[in-house]
Amino acid sequence: MKVEFIHYTLGTQFSVYAQYGDTDDLSGEEQKQFDELEQAARDNPPEGYQFAHWSISTDSYNEFARC
Repeated sequence: MKVEFIHYTLGTQFSVYAQYGDTDDLSGEEQKQFDELEQAARDNPPEGYQFAHWSISTDSYNEFARC
């Protein structure tokens, strides 16, 4: 199995949506932008790879990572 990490830096307002699907704190436009980013990642993975999931890591830095 191949594993590749592709890092994205997103605003903190997206953290609850990425982790739990909760859109209460997002505007309709913010939700649309995130959904478009996620769909693009699913539609255009690196050759030989398949999109898996979003992972939020705040242990040593303040950003999101997709693995």
